[in-house]
Amino acid sequence: MTTARDVIEYMAAGMYGKNWNSDDPEKRPGERMKDVWREYARDALGGALSAPDSVRQELAALLNPWREIETAPKDGSEIDLWCKAPIWAKAGRVADCWYSAGKWWRYAEGSQPDCREEVHNATHWLPLPARPSEDKT
Repeated sequence: MTTARDVIEYMAAGMYGKNWNSDDPEKRPGERMKDVWREYARDALGGALSAPDSVRQELAALLNPWREIETAPKDGSEIDLWCKAPIWAKAGRVADCWYSAGKWWRYAEGSQPDCREEVHNATHWLPLPARPSEDKT
C-alpha cells in the first residue's frame, strides 16, 4: 500500500533527480535530504490539520472532490452523483442528475430527452466540469 510518506519521498526525490530505491548509491538521496523532506512533510501536514475548517475542507476537496450529498445543490443544477449499490447492482457514478420535487433525477437512457427516471441511494455528489472552450486559438 502506498502511504502519504511514500508519495512525499517520491516527489522530493524527483525534484533532485534521485531515486529512493536505486541500487546505485550515487542515485539515492542522502539521509540528510530524506530527513529534511520528512520534517517538511510533518510541518505541512501539521499546518493543514491545525488550519481553519474552511481551509481543511478546501484541501479535502482537492484531494477527493466528492462531497456529501447533504451539501448538493437543490436548485435544478446538473451534477454527478455517487450511489451506493442496491443488492442487484453495483455502486457507481450517475452522470447529469438534478434535484426536483424532493427527489434526484436523471435522463432516462435510450428515451426522449424530456423523459426522466428517479435516482436512488445517492451518497455523494460532484460538480460537472467546465464545458470545453469554443475558442479555437
